[in-house]
Amino acid sequence: MAYNFTYSLHSSIWINSVLLIFSGTIFLFTACE
Repeated sequence: MAYNFTYSLHSSIWINSVLLIFSGTIFLFTACE
């Protein structure tokens, strides 16, 4: 049970970081134009 909790926590952090990088890249592209 603890393993599943840590796994979901790490996966959610990974997904959030990917979304943050993705939105940051889009923001940079729109700002450059």
